[in-house]
Amino acid sequence: MKAVLFFSAVAVAVVAGTAHAQPDPNPRCLFLERPVVDIRGTADLDNLMTALSQEGTIVRLGPDVDLDFSHLGDSAFPIQLGRCVILTSVASFDVRPERDPAGHILGFPSAAEARTPHSRGPALRHGPHRAEKPNFLTISCEGDPIAGVRISGFRLYGPSLGGQSTDNYGIRIYGCIDVEISNMEIAGWGGAGIRVDNGGPSTHPQEILIHDNFIHHNQHPAHWYGGHTGGYGVEVSWLSWAKIYQNVFDFNRHAIAASGERLAYEEF
Repeated sequence: MKAVLFFSAVAVAVVAGTAHAQPDPNPRCLFLERPVVDIRGTADLDNLMTALSQEGTIVRLGPDVDLDFSHLGDSAFPIQLGRCVILTSVASFDVRPERDPAGHILGFPSAAEARTPHSRGPALRHGPHRAEKPNFLTISCEGDPIAGVRISGFRLYGPSLGGQSTDNYGIRIYGCIDVEISNMEIAGWGGAGIRVDNGGPSTHPQEILIHDNFIHHNQHPAHWYGGHTGGYGVEVSWLSWAKIYQNVFDFNRHAIAASGERLAYEEF
């Protein structure tokens, strides 16, 4: 099957913190209890990891949160996000959630996020490369591909902002659709800031949305896989689709990578 790539001639760079076009909420996610877990400081690292694994949880990072995972061993990684998880930031914990007419929690307004044109927002720092566990956050689906996951409003830093010889990934999506990543700063990943491996369930780029992010300093100058190098902002792998739009890419080996085999992406 011939590869089909959809893209415009020029990618549009925008400032993180603009209004987001939210996809229709997953009905399955709406009917969950939607517990809200607030992460307020460094003492909450264990609470964060536990909450992210639980289906339907809304995790809010406070504006001053800066969590370093350097001291954790390989067994802590990757951090798997449960279905229907929202991982976001808030400028204030007093912000009220958005609800549908039936009272179900949809999430929190993007205007309330701590990451704005005037504030960098909270940070999660991976720490050093772990040879056997190269992924930081993962979204993995088996059987049912609908993830219902939203990630937005904070910084996600990898092992190094310089050139690397290892293939770490900030966010990796396996076999899932209904994922949105927005208003993020993602940097320091030798493999890719975001890698999409939805490999079959996806049939249209709209099912994975990556937008309004600042993705930079993902570099891999060392020879890798037959003389090639890595270090991508977003990597869309074999049989995968994603819509990538309104992002700023800077100091990456390549902004966007695709396998060229039976896949497509849209870039605006």
